[in-house]
Amino acid sequence: TLISINGLPAYDPSTISTAFDMNHLPVENIERIEIVRGAMSTLYGSDAVAGVINIITKKGSAKKVSPYLTVAGGSFETWKSVAGVNGKVAKTAYNLQYSRLQSRGFSAAYDSSGNKNFDRDRFAQDIFSGNISRQVARGLTFSVDGAAAFYNTELDADRFKDEKDFTLRSRNNRLTTAVVYTRGKARLQASYHFNHTDRKFLDDSAFVGGFAKYTRQRYEGRSHVAELFTNVQLNRNIELVVGADQRWQNTDQFFFSVSSFGPYTAARSADTTRMHQYSLFATALLKNRNGFYLEAGGRYNHHNEYGHNSTFSFNPSYRWGAFKVFSNIGTAFKAPSLYQLFVVNRGTKMLEAEKSRTIDAGIAYEKTGVLARALYFNRRIKNGIEYHLVSFDYFNNNLQKDRGAEAEVQVRKKGWNLIANYTFVDGEVNTINFVQDPVTFGYKAAGDTTYNNLFRRPKHAVNITFGITPINKLYISAHARLVGDRVEPVFAKAPVTLDAYQTLDLYAEYQLNTHWKFFADAKNITNAKFFDVWGYNSARANVLAGVQWRL
Repeated sequence: TLISINGLPAYDPSTISTAFDMNHLPVENIERIEIVRGAMSTLYGSDAVAGVINIITKKGSAKKVSPYLTVAGGSFETWKSVAGVNGKVAKTAYNLQYSRLQSRGFSAAYDSSGNKNFDRDRFAQDIFSGNISRQVARGLTFSVDGAAAFYNTELDADRFKDEKDFTLRSRNNRLTTAVVYTRGKARLQASYHFNHTDRKFLDDSAFVGGFAKYTRQRYEGRSHVAELFTNVQLNRNIELVVGADQRWQNTDQFFFSVSSFGPYTAARSADTTRMHQYSLFATALLKNRNGFYLEAGGRYNHHNEYGHNSTFSFNPSYRWGAFKVFSNIGTAFKAPSLYQLFVVNRGTKMLEAEKSRTIDAGIAYEKTGVLARALYFNRRIKNGIEYHLVSFDYFNNNLQKDRGAEAEVQVRKKGWNLIANYTFVDGEVNTINFVQDPVTFGYKAAGDTTYNNLFRRPKHAVNITFGITPINKLYISAHARLVGDRVEPVFAKAPVTLDAYQTLDLYAEYQLNTHWKFFADAKNITNAKFFDVWGYNSARANVLAGVQWRL
């Protein structure tokens, strides 16, 4: 699933998956989140295999100057403060914000014996963010959005293993600029996004909780995305989107450790650990021809390492009254990361991109205050990228199959609201099977093997949220979450089954007037003990309460 910020992909090339670290994005700076399901690579490029989560940051307000402040505290000695100002002066809108979050936390690793005195792992985060947009001429707008984020946290050695002096210092800088020109029924947009992350790990020798007595690591990644596209309303029923984008990534990586085997060093430089890809794409949208809608398009992508590939999408739907039936047929891809291509002793430059074909279909019902939707999807992925626990490198598997269903109901009425959803997902992957040779104690290929690939993902999940306004200005909600059994991969051992669990959260807020709001957020009030990752703790019962002020 692709994470994008204000419509442009957010990557961290220093990680194995290139996933953006959400610790660098404060919730208080998010205006809304848009989720698009399905194979979306035709419009969004690499990584949009299962969908796109687009995070849109806050912009200016109607007033010239509108300062705001939030202060909150709660469990685990957690304190949060947010201060900012936004507004609009003439043709310039702005939002500037600083946020601070700190917590003494709890031990990341789970103490299975209960008497080893695992220490609490602290966390501290500082984020400066801002957005400025200006209408520079009629139909022409220029905007800049950026952030400088820092956090320090303490880590543990491994699952079930404590560590007293293992720390991570992470820094992220991102900048997005966009120029939008609108004239008549045509719109032209040029955008550029830069993302830089620097992660430093240090584990000294005062306490040895893991394999090494001392480790020092640094992972630095830079990502650039430039995009130019236009959408033109050809007539009242047909819209055309045509564009191109260019993406560059590079990373510097350094690892040094001292263990009983002696010192070990591994490094990669941005001069050699880099990639670029460019794409051309076009999509046509047919709107409301007697209730019939159709989106169809394609993308051509060229990657400097594996070559080129293409995708297509074909999404018809039909609406009559409050009902809508829809189907989507599309292909998508995920390019291998720099780590998978180049990392010392593990990278494989011969890797192909993951390529998928997804078919989904469903029905929806929507009228004022009510939305109901159900769908089924089926996805086949070729060349899925996996890590080999025998040869210790990355390879492309043969075939991955995923399938599932989802049902959702939303009801919003005066004084109350209800949101409920259920998801079912199942899958399997087919790849080369290796068995140990009892004579040489090595491993050899022994045909194909098929196994469940949905690690840490439950087959069944339910979410129910109910909110009510019992009196004017007071809102109260409850959220119940049920998560089914999951399978956890374990290095060189059989997978472990994680038990199902249920949690219950409560939230309340009171809007005293236009300036003051009080809130309390209680999580996991039943104090359920559960694992999302085997051997690592999840938060028990906790609460955060505070006050918000806005002029």
